[in-house]
Amino acid sequence: MALRFPKAKVFAFDLNESALQLCRDLASLNGVGERVNLSSECAPATLAQIASTGKTLIICDCDSCELALFADEILPELSECDLLIETHDCLNMNITSTLRYRFQESHSIRVIDSIADIRKVFEYRYDELEAFDLNKRKLLLSERPHHQEWFYMTPLV
Repeated sequence: MALRFPKAKVFAFDLNESALQLCRDLASLNGVGERVNLSSECAPATLAQIASTGKTLIICDCDSCELALFADEILPELSECDLLIETHDCLNMNITSTLRYRFQESHSIRVIDSIADIRKVFEYRYDELEAFDLNKRKLLLSERPHHQEWFYMTPLV
């Protein structure tokens, strides 16, 4: 049975025009093009406006502008939103602590840690990797040179 979300809308933002075009093309191929709204930039006021449309899930990977995007002045509008935010302390070491402080009164915060690339070499068991030695697996599985966290936040209300 296919799930249907007839009222669900997607708002996607990317500074890269090629990424936006690819998203547009994929949405069209999947028959949901009319529900996908694309733009090159997202501001705090934009997030607040989207949050006001009803039940909202915000997924954010904005490479260190988290503090500007999730500004204090829009926190009330986000109080009923679910959020998944990739934090980039590798670029600004205050991001996770500030976001935790900002959302502690309104959201339950679950931290999801990345798996170190070296750990993936020894723990990932996929048939496609079996033919490769450890060094080649490390090359294939290396995603980032640093630790990464995501905050999955759900409203306390």
